[in-house]
Amino acid sequence: MRILIFIYIILILSSQLSLSNELNAKQSRILNEYWLCDSENYLCQLEKMNMFINEIDINNEYFIVANEVYFETLMVHGSNSEIKSKQKKIDDFINNNQIPIGGRVYVASLYAWKLYSIKELINYRKSIDLFKFCIKNKSNDIALGQAYYGMGWIYDEGRAVKEDKIKALEYYLKAAEMGEEYAYKNISRLYLIGSRDIKKDYKKTLRYLKLSNIQSTTFLDLSLIDILLEKKRLPNSTRELEEWYINYFDKNKIYKNQINHDLFIDLAILYMHEKNYLNSYKYHLLNIELNSENNASTNSINNIEFIKENLNKNSINYTNLNLKKYSSAFIK
Repeated sequence: MRILIFIYIILILSSQLSLSNELNAKQSRILNEYWLCDSENYLCQLEKMNMFINEIDINNEYFIVANEVYFETLMVHGSNSEIKSKQKKIDDFINNNQIPIGGRVYVASLYAWKLYSIKELINYRKSIDLFKFCIKNKSNDIALGQAYYGMGWIYDEGRAVKEDKIKALEYYLKAAEMGEEYAYKNISRLYLIGSRDIKKDYKKTLRYLKLSNIQSTTFLDLSLIDILLEKKRLPNSTRELEEWYINYFDKNKIYKNQINHDLFIDLAILYMHEKNYLNSYKYHLLNIELNSENNASTNSINNIEFIKENLNKNSINYTNLNLKKYSSAFIK
């Protein structure tokens, strides 16, 4: 993880006797308290790193790396209310021309995602502007890949701008060039189901699914590749793909701990793009229920709030009550 890289850098800096900005006793004490925070105690980490940042000035060698560690921890593990309360601090860091552009761009890419995907923080215009800021400056490869991917998702989903699958594909391809692993998956999805502007393409679907697995840093998912190779064609609809998945898991006796839960997100996204919000809601619920110990469930927690706006209360309650029945199709 990037945080680990920053921690390593700080450790290296801490070991150098020749630093022009040697830490004073108070700064050293706070930094030591940061190291003593439990690895899962993110509130402690945020508190101590914030205290450390407040004790050093912008010219200190630690300033940039400490801020990046702080903001990444805040974006990944902080609550929505915590992020909201720190918006001015985030904006000040991104807009401070005294700070090297690479760090500002990285924080901007993380913040842009939050402003697009979290209901309590929604600011579509600012999110798009921040992604464009990252793309314009091209000073941080990780941020650039995330920004291309973000713009692809925005045009793919059509919530903040008019839906445009061609633009979405263009941005996803640029993100893939930067090594953004999820871009390959979304490219394969565009060719899997097709649209008015993008024709379904069996070979390209398989190609980008395979590239997605090659790039994956978490879990190899060969199920859809296996299914498509067996069927020798693409599904006619998301409903047919859903049936293929269910039959595949039943046939191969795949159990809960063997399932790559990304498939729930895949089906949720595909149904969402078909405006079938009830089925999209169902699969986001399944992902939250069965993938609760994985960060991927955060994707569904965020999206489900927007999907619920398109459903009536009875439909939501019925789906919630039948969650176990739905999960039984995948868990033997």
